[in-house]
Amino acid sequence: MSTAASAFVNCVNSMPRRTPMWNTPANLENGVDDPQDISRLYDHLHETDVTIFKLQGDVVGMHGRLTVQEHCDLAVAYRRILLSHRAELQASARGREGVCSRAGIVNEMHRVCAEFLETVSRRILPVSKTGEEIVYCWTMVADFHRLMWSCLIDFPESSGHAKTHANASHNAYKTAHAQAVKDLYPMHPVRLSVSYSFAAFARDVLNSSTKSCQIIQRTIEEAADYTTAHPHDKFPPESHKEVQKLRKQLESLRSAHASP
Repeated sequence: MSTAASAFVNCVNSMPRRTPMWNTPANLENGVDDPQDISRLYDHLHETDVTIFKLQGDVVGMHGRLTVQEHCDLAVAYRRILLSHRAELQASARGREGVCSRAGIVNEMHRVCAEFLETVSRRILPVSKTGEEIVYCWTMVADFHRLMWSCLIDFPESSGHAKTHANASHNAYKTAHAQAVKDLYPMHPVRLSVSYSFAAFARDVLNSSTKSCQIIQRTIEEAADYTTAHPHDKFPPESHKEVQKLRKQLESLRSAHASP
């Protein structure tokens, strides 16, 4: 671990563990929540903080160059924090707001989102050299905005923010997909994975099964044409798994469309 990463970890280990907004002492005394569940959530958030601070330190120490696994770890760590806040939002909707309003929870989610996007845009993306690295970055951005949309869409007062995240996610998916088509061969697992995520976004967020089917159909056809043109090439197992996922998704979409 780099010196900067060690400093980050030491810093976060010395910090008090964050208390979920709706788990106030009053709530605990009234028996609203299970103390064991709260303890597990404390540990979960603390471990997530350590992961984020370590990886941010690695970004500084290695000039932004992360491995594929580290890209995933960074995104997952931030995702876990957002999901914990979504649980707080759901709890607040059931009348368990504690001392913080729902608006306060949403503001904290926006802060986490901004922190993640700044890490990617200022520290990682500018030094990404390969097409695969660039695609990973834009996919992380797209996935994160999509998660924010899913967290906010059920709350009318946040509908404007949800729409903003949906638009940002759409643009990031388009960028990631275009970059994948430009730099990665059609059977590359990352290119296939981006198409799968983009198609799911079109189905769930844009509410367009037609666009989703078009993305998948084109991806499958391009992969098949490439395989035919390169009969002696051996592709990684992940490529075949992604193709199967795409085929299943296409079949599911067509079945749903055919249902009365």
